[in-house]
Amino acid sequence: MKNKLIVSLVLIVSLSVNSFAQIRSKNKLIKKKVNQTTVQKAPVNGTIGSVISTRQLDKEVTESQFYTINNKTFLFLYQYSTGVAKIYPMNNDGKIGVNPIKEYSWSSKWTISEFYTINNQTYLFLYKSSTGTVHIHLMNNNGTIGDMIFDKKWSTKWRRVEFYTINNQTYLYLMKYSGLVRIHKMDSDGSVGSLVKEYNWSKGWTSAEFYTINNQTYLFLLKGAIYHKIKYGIIIADNKDEKRPVRIHKMNTDGSVGEMIMERKWTNGWSNVEFYKKNNQTYLFISKSKTGFTRIHKVNQRGLVGELVKEYDWGSKWGTSEFFTVNNTPYLFLKRSGTGESIINKVN
Repeated sequence: MKNKLIVSLVLIVSLSVNSFAQIRSKNKLIKKKVNQTTVQKAPVNGTIGSVISTRQLDKEVTESQFYTINNKTFLFLYQYSTGVAKIYPMNNDGKIGVNPIKEYSWSSKWTISEFYTINNQTYLFLYKSSTGTVHIHLMNNNGTIGDMIFDKKWSTKWRRVEFYTINNQTYLYLMKYSGLVRIHKMDSDGSVGSLVKEYNWSKGWTSAEFYTINNQTYLFLLKGAIYHKIKYGIIIADNKDEKRPVRIHKMNTDGSVGEMIMERKWTNGWSNVEFYKKNNQTYLFISKSKTGFTRIHKVNQRGLVGELVKEYDWGSKWGTSEFFTVNNTPYLFLKRSGTGESIINKVN
């Protein structure tokens, strides 16, 4: 009888210990799940979110620009070799519409296309580097291309064309690889007006972007990728590790280039530069199309490049990067050079 009682007590203690161990283990599992849930963080503002769309575009496309008319966003695509231009509507979810709203057959070799708006009227600026031909068209309310209002012959080899606005006056910025820069006022009818200023800088500036913070406009300049020194068609030096200069200038109220507020040297190879906003914070997007390496920086209230937000390695040959907005939501459009492969990401 005494032995049976001892066995019973041992069984009870053993069961109690096992039950306690199971409860403790279960509590640990619950606690682990709770901790896992609380560790998950919301995406960092300004970073590039998930891919919302992939699209195979014509591989010949060399120009891609987004523009907005009456709160409707459109995508303009142009093929350098064929002269074919197409306009697509952008859907409310940030995806490219299935079919173009209009297709055009133009002459080939237009190298630059830019959209700008004056007094609520949108215009399309076109430039052909080989001949110096400049056309400006009115844009219709339905997003299609309207009448040509400007037809001129300029000098050849303008490499960068940008429009910016200061105190309700729109300006045109022109830059050649040689370092020649010209700034013109834009007239109220959308045509190119008087010359504001001409500069002769050192050669090799490849990127010029304007952005505005607290009503102050800034100019960002970059000497981009140079991998070799070439003389008489022969590579005489490897420049892949050469540092490349970066500058930021304040813009004056008369549209001219003001004081330099930042000068740095960055690694070689940066080719794509874009500024965009999310929740009133300005960001700088820079990438190397040869490698796909990409960085996003905050831009601080003084207009300077600030803290690093995120780095990405997307693979090579994303030659085109454009930010656009649909219903106040920013998106990033990327197109791979020579293939027509394109993706659209939502900005976090």
